[in-house]
Amino acid sequence: MHARTRPLYPRAAFWFLLVLGTALIGFWGTYFTRLADNNGIRHAHAATAFAWVLLLVTQAWLMRRRNFTVHRALGRTSLLLAPLFVVTGLFLVQDMLAHPSPFAQAFGVRLAFLDLTSLAWFAIAYSLALRHRRETPLHARYMASTALLVLPPALTRALGMNIPAITSFEMALHSAYFVTGFLLAAMLLHDVRSEGRVRAPYALLLGLTVLQQIAFVVLPDVPAWTRFCGWIAGL
Repeated sequence: MHARTRPLYPRAAFWFLLVLGTALIGFWGTYFTRLADNNGIRHAHAATAFAWVLLLVTQAWLMRRRNFTVHRALGRTSLLLAPLFVVTGLFLVQDMLAHPSPFAQAFGVRLAFLDLTSLAWFAIAYSLALRHRRETPLHARYMASTALLVLPPALTRALGMNIPAITSFEMALHSAYFVTGFLLAAMLLHDVRSEGRVRAPYALLLGLTVLQQIAFVVLPDVPAWTRFCGWIAGL
């Protein structure tokens, strides 16, 4: 077997920076220009999310430079950062349901499903990335998939605020998911062309994005989910 002579994704740092830029654009109007209007839970989750993507950027750059020692050492910080991201995300969902704004009153039950399933995938993908840390093809893809979770919420805001043809939140959200799904399909096609196979991380995440889009449409008619969200709100 021949050793890999170059990183799996040599331009990964650039793509992670693009994800970060998309998040900055998307959340600029709803978060960054309204810091005083957001509570500590939102600030904590935003900080951990920002730090996570920065960690991915740095790790990808270190791999490109083949600085494996620092890559492994810095990777240990994820053992603290990943749980913080999940925990602050759970608190954010509870806060949204317990203290709903007019927007959350209209969409909170549906957004809770999107957020909770995204947090679940983040935890699963991170755990599997750790498990396969010596198997670069799987490790890299599971870690990359955690960055892709940023795209639907960021693109929903970016598209909704900057494209006049998108006239509703629902249209912006579905457009964001279509873009994310297209990117995942392109990454799967790249895997097939470069390795002759489909690997699990992107396929599973694509399945999740399809499930989330369907759930966003049908959940208002599922009383059990509404009751579950009410239970979360009461915690």
